[in-house]
Amino acid sequence: MFIKVLANQLPENEKQNLKRIHEQCQSNSKTKVDEDLLRKFTQNTDNPQVGAHLLCMSVGAGLQKQNGQFDKNIMKNKISLVTEDKSRVDGLVTKCAVQKETP
Repeated sequence: MFIKVLANQLPENEKQNLKRIHEQCQSNSKTKVDEDLLRKFTQNTDNPQVGAHLLCMSVGAGLQKQNGQFDKNIMKNKISLVTEDKSRVDGLVTKCAVQKETP
């Protein structure tokens, strides 16, 4: 969700980087997902293929490690590209970087 929220506000070079990461994730049979499932993301959060793809995207963007551990410094840097409000940056990281049992 984090990537999706920021994607529309990112500078063009970051948008292109996310597009490249998405294409890489789609080229791997383990992380490929139907685009319709992604477009209706909020209805498909429990779909394992959606989860695998989003983890691939997040790892590719440097936001998470393969084991699911978040890199909060990189998250803060990426969010800072779209807002200078430090309290908003910290709030988004706190809200989004919630460690769960599975990545």
